[in-house]
Amino acid sequence: MVNATGWAQMMDGQLIQAAYVMFNAEVGGWSIGVLFLVYQFMLWMKTKNLTACVITTMMFVALFFSSTLLPRYSMVIITVTLVFELAGILYLWIFE
Repeated sequence: MVNATGWAQMMDGQLIQAAYVMFNAEVGGWSIGVLFLVYQFMLWMKTKNLTACVITTMMFVALFFSSTLLPRYSMVIITVTLVFELAGILYLWIFE
């Protein structure tokens, strides 16, 4: 019997959960939060458009609130990022 991370999920036919368990084990449970922050940083650097960042963050929030794979602390990272982005948009509206 092979004892590998995600192997049990793969043998049960849950391929997405198997990949998630494998990657999540490597980064200590922070895979979704880290990928989200990298994505947001790259989107901001490429577009310099805060509204695009807010819209994609809201899509992430809607998608991951309904997900069973998302740990609670990753949801905190996504929500805090959304709050800062909305604060940035309000700042731009008021002072420009």
